[in-house]
Amino acid sequence: MRTLIHILLLGCILPLRTDWQLLAGVRLNTESGQLKTAQYAQHVDDLKYQRYRNVRFGYSFEYPKQWILNEALDGGGVSVAPNQGANLPRIGVSGFPVQASSTGKSRTLEEDFDSMMRAMQKKRPSHGIESFALVKKESAHVQGLPAIAYAMTYTRDGQSWVEEGLLVHDSHDAVAFNLGFDCRPDELAAFRTVFDKVIRTFRVASVPN
Repeated sequence: MRTLIHILLLGCILPLRTDWQLLAGVRLNTESGQLKTAQYAQHVDDLKYQRYRNVRFGYSFEYPKQWILNEALDGGGVSVAPNQGANLPRIGVSGFPVQASSTGKSRTLEEDFDSMMRAMQKKRPSHGIESFALVKKESAHVQGLPAIAYAMTYTRDGQSWVEEGLLVHDSHDAVAFNLGFDCRPDELAAFRTVFDKVIRTFRVASVPN
């Protein structure tokens, strides 16, 4: 459950520093959290990608090599971001064992999603999240595996944020994968471009390509 919450609250994964830094030649003020979106969107098309492989859960995906990757302490998940700083947009990918339901069997994808939403509602006050709303939920597939695509909006520290993602189960409902990103509304187009690449290149070693 802790892994789910960490990936959902992507901006709260790691204690990160706040200062002026460079992102692919674009100036980013991490104190105000404002990204020069038009310039950033232009540079997204020029990004070079490299593959990350997760040993614990056997998944991999491509991400911009110019971005910073941070791995969770338990080795199950990672976040990738264009820069380091507090309250910055980022993409997160994680794997975790599917927990048992009240019947003793592994939870279904739908049960796992409902559990994720309850955890989000319960934990949001402690993470400064307000006005949380689920605005999209639909069936999908990733690499032939069943998935639920979702989108949320919320307010954190007075700023509007958007989160989009996919909750994926393996064919045995034994391992789940969460792929998602959060960003401010004016950064949505640029982040979708990178996230689409993550989804297209996502692979699980136990599933034939």
